[in-house]
Order: sequence, then structure tokens, then C-alpha cells
Amino acid sequence: MRKYVGMVLALICIVTLTACGSDKKITLPELEKITEIEIIKNTSERGKKVTGKEEISKIISELKEKGYKLFFLSNFHDKAFQVVAEEYPFFTLFDGGVASYREKIIKPNLEIYRILLDGYNLKPEECIFIDDVNENIIAGEQVGIKGIHLRDVSILREELEKYLVE
Repeated sequence: MRKYVGMVLALICIVTLTACGSDKKITLPELEKITEIEIIKNTSERGKKVTGKEEISKIISELKEKGYKLFFLSNFHDKAFQVVAEEYPFFTLFDGGVASYREKIIKPNLEIYRILLDGYNLKPEECIFIDDVNENIIAGEQVGIKGIHLRDVSILREELEKYLVE
């Protein structure tokens, strides 16, 4: 039986409503005052600051080569999703995923996890959820998904080894 890995990745935090590594909330300007060009520019610039993205890319590629199914679950808005999907070639390796802008719901709401599981016929006990926000990990565990709180990309392989099967 193959296991599934739901990769959420550190780079996802660039557009979530919770600041990376803290409990501080990001204050967003009024939507009407943000232009599409500003959204794309800000998303792109923040994405370039993400540490460990090369290592994450390698890990995703290796998991795919081993036959694992990979899915994303993100709090992206539509413009940010387009930018990141274009700038990070590993997005083509995902077998599917759920973007919050499509579902009008964000992590850590339990419903978004269920949408991913139901939409792809995934068994929660066969999934691993990786996220840099611990609240999101806790929510995933509440629906039965094992979680890895990604605090340091350098130990992600070690954390994955605890769960993966050959």
C-alpha cells in the first residue's frame, strides 16, 4: 500500500494570513487599493526570500521518483497561486491540491482538509501533512493526518523517514 504525502512547504507561508514563525497577524490593506501588479510583485519578492526552497524541490522530486502521490494544500489567493506555480517548477510534480481561493476557506479550518481528502479519495491515516504553522498541523491531526511541523528544512528528510514506506 502506497502512502501519500501532502506537501505544504515552507514557501506557502508567504501568502498565508499568519506571519511565518510567529503568532502575529498580517494586516492587509483594503482589497480595492491593491493592484494586480502589486500582488504579483510582492508575492514574487517574498518567494525569493524563502530559505531552503532548493532542498524542498529536491525532496519533492525524490518523493515523486519513489512513486509517492503529492498534493498541496495552500492558503494562496488566486494571483499568488499563479505566480508561485509559474516560478517553482516543482509545482508540476503535484498530483493535485486545494487552494483556499478556490474553496473560499483557509487553514486551519478543518473543512479544507476534508475537501482535499474527499476530492482525491485519500485516507487520512496514509497521509503526511507538512506545514510551517503549527496550528495547521494540529488541525490536520484532528482529521487524522500525521503532521510534520516544518521549522527547519534541513531536518525535513529525517522527519519524513519516520513515516515513509518503501
